[in-house]
Amino acid sequence: AFKQRSSRRPGFKKQVLKTQLNDAEAAKFAVNEYRFPGVTLEAVLHRDYPFAELTAHFLGYVGRISEKDQNRLEEEKYKGISHTGKSGIEKQYEHALVGNTGFEEVEIDAHGRTLRTISREGAKPGDNLRLTIDIELQREARRALGASRGAVVAMDPSSGEVLAMVSNPSFDPNLFVDGIDHATYSALRSLKDKPFLNRALYGRYAPGSTIKPIFAEVVIEEG
Repeated sequence: AFKQRSSRRPGFKKQVLKTQLNDAEAAKFAVNEYRFPGVTLEAVLHRDYPFAELTAHFLGYVGRISEKDQNRLEEEKYKGISHTGKSGIEKQYEHALVGNTGFEEVEIDAHGRTLRTISREGAKPGDNLRLTIDIELQREARRALGASRGAVVAMDPSSGEVLAMVSNPSFDPNLFVDGIDHATYSALRSLKDKPFLNRALYGRYAPGSTIKPIFAEVVIEEG
C-alpha cells in the first residue's frame, strides 16, 4: 500500500509512514534516525473529541483525506492538510473550519533532509463555530435514555435553538480520526442496535400523546 501511494505522489512531497507514535517509539526512532535518510519525526496537531459518544452524531468526525475526497476538495487549499470533515457538523462546515495552510521554502540535501529554511508563511486558523448545545442537558438526556434505543431533542421554543440532541446508542468518533481498522468498523456496523444511525434525524417514530394538545389547539382555533 505504501509503494502504491508513493508511486502516485511526487518525490518532493512528504509521505506519512506511521501516526500516533508513543513516547517509547519516538525515542527509539530518534536514537536510530541516522539509519533512515530522508525520514523525519514531526509533531502534528491531532483532532480529539473529549465528549466522545455524547456528541458523536451531530458533531461527526474528521478522517484522512481519501481519493474520493480529493475529487471534491480544492487541491491548492488542501496542500499539507491530511484530514477533512467526514460527517456531521465537521463535514457540513468544513469550508469554514479548515483555515489556510502555511508553508516553508527550504533547502534540502540529496537525501531529502532539510538544511535551512529560506522563507516561511504562517498558517491561518479556520473560523470558530459556536453551538447552542447545553452539554449538561445533553448529559442528562443521555442519562435518561439509559440503555434504551431512542432519541432526545430539546429546543428553546422562543428561539428554535437546539439545546440537546441525543441519539442512543452512539459510537466513539475518535476511532475514525486516524483511520478505523476493518475489524472494528465491521463489528460496529453489524450491531443490531445500529450505533451509526442518528435517530434524532433519521429515526421514524409514531407521534405519542404529547402531540394531542397541539392538535386540540388547532381544532379549537379552526372552530
